[in-house]
Amino acid sequence: MITQITGTNIKGLTFAQDIDQLTLFIGPNGAGKSARSQALILALLGYIPGAGKQNAEILDNYGDGKEMSVGVEINGHLFQRKYARSGESVSQAYGVNGKKKTKDQFSQAMFEVGRPVAIDIGAFMDLSDNKKIDAVFDLYPPETDISKLVAEIEETKTKINALNAKARSTEDAAARLTTARAQIEKPVGTLADISAQIAETEKSLAQARQDLKEADEEALRLKTVAEEKEKADKAVKEAEDKAALEARRKFLQEQAEQLKAEDVKKSEPAKDAIINGPIRSIGQGAGPMPGEEIIGVASCAPIQNISKAYGGSENHAAASIQSILDALNGAGCSACAARLVAIRELRKYQRKEAA
Repeated sequence: MITQITGTNIKGLTFAQDIDQLTLFIGPNGAGKSARSQALILALLGYIPGAGKQNAEILDNYGDGKEMSVGVEINGHLFQRKYARSGESVSQAYGVNGKKKTKDQFSQAMFEVGRPVAIDIGAFMDLSDNKKIDAVFDLYPPETDISKLVAEIEETKTKINALNAKARSTEDAAARLTTARAQIEKPVGTLADISAQIAETEKSLAQARQDLKEADEEALRLKTVAEEKEKADKAVKEAEDKAALEARRKFLQEQAEQLKAEDVKKSEPAKDAIINGPIRSIGQGAGPMPGEEIIGVASCAPIQNISKAYGGSENHAAASIQSILDALNGAGCSACAARLVAIRELRKYQRKEAA
């Protein structure tokens, strides 16, 4: 509850006015009725509705232009606002029970004691409609955030517009459906006939689905058979190729054995001639010794006695020996190569001797 109003240099007056629960100011012009009311409003709100809200404007309009203070006592707590000019600027200081406070501390302390409100009816009636709304909200602020409330209102308006548009669209669609329904040609026949036609169509559709299912199963079966046949043909071809390769290998093996047997048979007479011949060795100064066999040529030295042993000419024997020597030199004195050439050359002497 407000119990006192104070003012210093406000509209040329300084006062400390006690008030009760119901107080009425009466008196002649200049007695201070408006000054007390405006001091109360300024102490509570920090400005006077309808006038400027800047500190300089407040001090110039209601003070002496240099310094001014207003205060209000609420439930035993004195709240004061002091305005002072310093050069070109005007500052506002806050105090609670004679102690300096910040603006936020001042507002919090006033809120804690009940935050009373004040309104000048005459000034209020002179306000524009928008400012009257602001003044009412300042006097009776809603419990919720105004900006949030405005945003919710706008969102609700948007939803309402969307619903109206949807309703119009639905009405248009209903009108089109009504028109289309009127234009639909009704089928010929009774309801029973139409029902019978529908049943027959459904039966045909079910049969077609069954036929399609059977066709799919048959196609799958044929595909499986074709794949199995392809696998079987591939296996048969692989078996035939394997059998052909085996037959070819066997044929070649038989041919090789046959050729080998023929070579062995052809070499038998020459071997017997060499083994059973009367020549013991071939070498310089050596002579034939009947009953001894020739195994091979052990030396590459010149040979001179072959022509005398078999009765051939000297030139012929030298040519044959030279052939043996060439073979031995080319083969690195290999016994096998020398032996083959020796067999061939010695056969000449054997045939000559037999003749």
